Amino acid sequence: MDSIKDIIQDVIGKISAKEAEDHLKIHRAWEQIAQNDVAHTSIVGYKDGCITIHADTSARVYRLKMRKKKLIDALQEEVIEIQDIVFKLGKIK
Repeated sequence: MDSIKDIIQDVIGKISAKEAEDHLKIHRAWEQIAQNDVAHTSIVGYKDGCITIHADTSARVYRLKMRKKKLIDALQEEVIEIQDIVFKLGKIK
């Protein structure tokens, strides 16, 4: 019989691996969909189906917000769990 410690570590490891895989899928999908905006944006968070993306200028944030519905639709074709995108002015990594 496995100890509680081993079971917990196994579960946490599986959750972490799934989260890492989800983040990688989101980043790859964003790179394909955002095209010219990729170099000027950075995904800074993903939680409960909502992606938070920083953009380098307020004009770019505005343009992305205008395209939000199309971007969400395109992302949903690649990553079904996406429900919303929040664009903010911020540092690009």
